[in-house]
Amino acid sequence: MKLSIRLALLTAWAILASASAAPADEDVLAAGGKDGAWIVRRSADKTTLDVLHRPVGGKWKWIANNIQGSPAAIADAEGRLHVLMSGSKGYLVFGGSSDEKPVPRRNPQSPCWPADSNPKALCDATGLALPHQASILAIVEHPYVEPSDRQAASRPASQPASRSASSAASPAAQIEPSPLGQPQPAWLTAMPSKGKNPRSLAIFVNVLDQWKHLADLGPLDLTDADRVLAAVAENALYVLIAFRDGQCRLAVWKNYGWTELLFNPPRDSAACRPVAMLNAAGKLAVVWKYPNPASHPAGQKPSAAFLISVRDEDGTFLHQEITQDGNPANLSATAGPFFVGLNKYIGVVWRQGEAWKFALCQTSGRLQPAEDASPSGSPAGDGEQKYLDYFMFALMACIFAVMFLVRPRKETKPFGAFILPPQISPAGLGKRLAAGLIDMLPFFGAAFLIFPTDLTLQELFSRVLRDRMPDNLVLAAVSGCGSYGVYCIIMEKFFDATIGKMIFGLKVVGNDGKPADTREVLLRNLIKVMEISTFWLLLLIPLFNRNRQRLADLIARTAVVDKRPVQPPAENDGDYI
Repeated sequence: MKLSIRLALLTAWAILASASAAPADEDVLAAGGKDGAWIVRRSADKTTLDVLHRPVGGKWKWIANNIQGSPAAIADAEGRLHVLMSGSKGYLVFGGSSDEKPVPRRNPQSPCWPADSNPKALCDATGLALPHQASILAIVEHPYVEPSDRQAASRPASQPASRSASSAASPAAQIEPSPLGQPQPAWLTAMPSKGKNPRSLAIFVNVLDQWKHLADLGPLDLTDADRVLAAVAENALYVLIAFRDGQCRLAVWKNYGWTELLFNPPRDSAACRPVAMLNAAGKLAVVWKYPNPASHPAGQKPSAAFLISVRDEDGTFLHQEITQDGNPANLSATAGPFFVGLNKYIGVVWRQGEAWKFALCQTSGRLQPAEDASPSGSPAGDGEQKYLDYFMFALMACIFAVMFLVRPRKETKPFGAFILPPQISPAGLGKRLAAGLIDMLPFFGAAFLIFPTDLTLQELFSRVLRDRMPDNLVLAAVSGCGSYGVYCIIMEKFFDATIGKMIFGLKVVGNDGKPADTREVLLRNLIKVMEISTFWLLLLIPLFNRNRQRLADLIARTAVVDKRPVQPPAENDGDYI
């Protein structure tokens, strides 16, 4: 088999293998409110996000697609989704329609919200700060400062000129005092922090896009293994801290002060851990996860079971196992499950294999049949994706304009057979591939330097195949394809070949081996750009015709040939015995 055929088959195999590769996993966040449920999908490279919404009684639909940013936490407040970004990059507010563009907002400029710090918890706080006013509440971890240092930091005093810069930049001077100064819960004051660097939890509430530092909770010996959950119910804030040793503590902030709430896990097992705390039909609910040994035979790893603890009117918690058709609910998932508070139900979102599922769960623990969480319609074209669409529309318009407005040369039969003289040989596929790479690499390399991305090659293929390209990748593709197409048109019009073709002794010709005219050069290169940018498999067409013509060559009636003429076969004057 010739080298050119081998290279072409290898290219086809690489394209097909990348097309069949499974997409990379995505991180998911879920939230809910009285108007419906939300899903925010974060791409594997953590650079873009998608937003989906399910109104009460409706179906999942796209709200936004391919938005730049890496979400850290989300919360619903009065039908609007608040997405806090990682670090100090602010947050976005989404409405319930794809027609509404996300509104960017800023994080609070406060020493108690350290830069590049992600919230430990985020929840709806409507009614906590101002009655009937939509708001969200964030809990952020920061270094603990003793009350005496807080008072010293807040006391106005003129310092002498000889005060050192190090004392001026002390942590106590950078931490603002707790605005309320209310006593901490009894369990917290009785439990001294064992860590060398005690931490505090700062409570911030956002009303009318303005953040206010509401209270502090600390000192605490917190690690990354400890979990902080928050929920607002009955105009009170509940903060649940699940420590790494299995202890769970519940603090309540109400009437401008902290109190402790007696709270015990539903099972005496260190493996029973809280996974969500939410407002369910106006009541506080905690969802617990624990291993279910009865779900698998002995010797096999058990699946997870879930319990709901709902706080009753008398202050006690009622524990209900999540069941479906009278049996423990099967929520085995490759991602999730995620529990969100809805109006009268608890929403559950999880992924089984490649399919996303959604189900409603009553506060009694009964899980309703699951439904498909696939959104209807197509994703909204946010970000720079619109520029790729504009580029393709302009490209198609140019192709049709050249085909129908520019007249071909008179002596060419538009639909006749394409003929090459015997002394002209079609170029080998190996040479054409090498020449194409030499011509393309400088343009696309410069485009990716101007619009850099942090994607690996595997992530790049996965994102392109799923039509989820980040903004910089779209701009690099458009600029690279456009500049490469213009270069090819100029070179082939005036020199019959690009630099890559010149290196390998190739040129572009029309029917009967004549030099390609303007119309032919425009058509073959405009369609070539379309093949490169969208329809990759069309590049395999030269494998199936004798003149090794691409789709662009077939439409433009051109071919790439060797400049060196070949010796035609000698004529046979007859057979002699």
